[in-house]
Amino acid sequence: MVRISESIQKKLLKQLHQVPIEHRPFHVMAQRLGISEQECLEHIQQLKDKHFLSGIRAELDGRALGYDCAMVAMCVNPTEVDQAAAVLCDFPGTVKCDIRNDAFNLWATLYINPNDTLDRTVQVLHALAGAEQTLILPTLKLYKLRESSTLTGEESWCKGGEDLSTDLQPTAVRPSLDKKDLVLLRALQEDLPLLEMPFNVIAAQTGIKERELFERMRSFEQQGLLVNFGADIHRKRPYKSHAVVLWEVPEGRIDAIGNKMARMRPVSHCFRKPTYPKWPYSLYSVIQGESQEATKDAINQVAERLGQFPHKSLFSLNTLKSVPIKYFSLGLSAWWKKVPARLKK
Repeated sequence: MVRISESIQKKLLKQLHQVPIEHRPFHVMAQRLGISEQECLEHIQQLKDKHFLSGIRAELDGRALGYDCAMVAMCVNPTEVDQAAAVLCDFPGTVKCDIRNDAFNLWATLYINPNDTLDRTVQVLHALAGAEQTLILPTLKLYKLRESSTLTGEESWCKGGEDLSTDLQPTAVRPSLDKKDLVLLRALQEDLPLLEMPFNVIAAQTGIKERELFERMRSFEQQGLLVNFGADIHRKRPYKSHAVVLWEVPEGRIDAIGNKMARMRPVSHCFRKPTYPKWPYSLYSVIQGESQEATKDAINQVAERLGQFPHKSLFSLNTLKSVPIKYFSLGLSAWWKKVPARLKK
């Protein structure tokens, strides 16, 4: 096996961000790099072996596909939290589940299939988990959603600039997808084989000829369903700890504070969520640090810069599930079929 040079590695990682939708995609990439197709395939395998990337697959837009997404927080008897967590983790639409240091001790992020509703799904999960209370916390406005690259230096703390927010309105029109579309979308979420003609494998698996497969993929792109087709690149994270910080911000100042917080380097995520009686938190942020103490220091510094709004920090005591979403999972219908019997217990 030919050893990959640092120069080729950097260029290849850049190429892998967007893999050509072609009959021989790795041949196209190899030509751009000035190497053979076989060398290109071997280099990609080396990058996978070194955990620089986990696979090559489709990045889909869940909202464009008609999916709903929300964080839920459950208040569960501490003696029963493991059983309740198992219920949430068993749901195919759960991508993240944590036990956190709060009365609302069980937190999860759910993706809801277009054929289901968020309220109905949470109602069922609430009953199955035996929760005392459940909050549904969809994102109403997004201010920041990206990883921090560094936590050091005054210049890294705050960046000026334009309004960073994005209103997240429900998708008005759901795409019309036929059976072939659904079969193909499922297949495209799996790792692309490292072969000279990898799309032939998908064609054989789905029963869709390669030419039609490419036409459907380009249609997905035009509809905004397919955001990108490329590698999951693993970037080194400069932090080892993080907390979800809930902020009590008055209605009239939410946008200003959300945008200000989004410009702070230790803040990797920032979004607005609904409030409830006795739950006044309108802004949520994820704040990072090299250790839990460093994260607490960063939270204090963010609080000082924002103006000392009431807030609380939730650290994960145990992460029980953290996986990518698989849209249109076949396991979802099987899960719903079991629900009536489980509710009777």
